[in-house]
Amino acid sequence: MHFPMAFLRFEPFSNKKNWRSLVQLPIQKGKKDGLSRLQDIMATISLRRLNSDPLVGLPPKTIETCFVELSSEEREKYDQMEMDYQCVVRNYLHLGREVFF
Repeated sequence: MHFPMAFLRFEPFSNKKNWRSLVQLPIQKGKKDGLSRLQDIMATISLRRLNSDPLVGLPPKTIETCFVELSSEEREKYDQMEMDYQCVVRNYLHLGREVFF
């Protein structure tokens, strides 16, 4: 999540050091304040659109499936990232909170 913060220049979280100390490390240590802070950040920067009150007409949804062949190096990197994110989700669930992505 640090990359979107940096892209949006959402201070103080766009600074990697601040992100790690205020959000990432507390979450990794299982502290509730880190998760609470992340939820507050997401609520602040997210837009919520209600279906009952559309601002603009949206085109119909289309779904396309693309199959991609990964090199062995890419596959290793992908598998490592998947394991890291599974660990993050397990930590959220361990804290007794629901996770929405």
